[in-house]
Amino acid sequence: MPFSRIFTRLRCCLMALWLSLFFLAFGAPAGAEVRKDALPEVVVVGGDRAYPPYEFLDRDGLPSGYNVELTRAIAEVMGLRIEFRLGGWSEMRDALQSGAVDVLQGMSFSEERLAEVDFSLPSAIVNHAVFARRDSPPVNTLAELNEYSVALHRGGIMHDYLARTGFAGELLLTETPAEAMRLLAAGKSDFAIVAIVPGMYHIRELKLTNLLPAVRNVATYRYGYAVKKGNAELLSRIDEGLAILKKTGRQQAIYEKWLGVLEPRPVDWWTLVKYAAVVVIPLLLLLGGFALWSRILHRQVALRTADLTREIAERRHAEEELRLNQR
Repeated sequence: MPFSRIFTRLRCCLMALWLSLFFLAFGAPAGAEVRKDALPEVVVVGGDRAYPPYEFLDRDGLPSGYNVELTRAIAEVMGLRIEFRLGGWSEMRDALQSGAVDVLQGMSFSEERLAEVDFSLPSAIVNHAVFARRDSPPVNTLAELNEYSVALHRGGIMHDYLARTGFAGELLLTETPAEAMRLLAAGKSDFAIVAIVPGMYHIRELKLTNLLPAVRNVATYRYGYAVKKGNAELLSRIDEGLAILKKTGRQQAIYEKWLGVLEPRPVDWWTLVKYAAVVVIPLLLLLGGFALWSRILHRQVALRTADLTREIAERRHAEEELRLNQR
């Protein structure tokens, strides 16, 4: 082999060795960086410890609820290993930014929050309601609450909204929606703003019989998973898993199990017609029967009256003839 070719090969090997040592010492160039959004071996999923029926710790201290079951299903179809970490909501929002958790499994979408996080496809639509005591003054809009005290979940989407729009009333911030409902039930606040499904859940579970939803929908938000800004790999896995569950009907089954029994349903006109028919048709038959019976009775009375009139006339005629004969 010519000496020049041997020298060229030796030079290439030395250059490759030098580049390898350089990368080890100073890191790889931008094109060869390890992806910052690469999936961790175990995905840490954060959530609210007290936001039933979406996510909460049950009586045994275990994660439960709609979000938890949906996350387990996504992990199953996408082959992800997950670990749940539920805590206070404000604490969990901070944990996502610090990297202590990789994803929050239940967060309402807003344009302002897009500066901090990226959102998945929505897993639910959440309607927020104004709750009141049965003796509270009537209200119909958020603007009418400016004269009152309002109990509210700290760090929730409605707290963000009211703080941003300059709410003039008194805000009583609580760590959980349940605490807001308790304050209202005890008369320590005039109203409470809580998502309609958790609100109705707490009324049922805590037996807060003096509370009711005064306004069932003052705000509607898309609700789903949130990752730290730029974590595209994890977000794409969640979106893909959620899409699969929606196509197979499994997501809807989980939804109905946890939320369907509490969520107000739109009017089903066919069902309304069926129930109306069950009530109206027998009522019409009953009224028709009464009308027919009344008409028959009226006719019988008329005939009897005519008979009596004729008998009286015949009796008078007979009495008149008798008097004439006696004369």
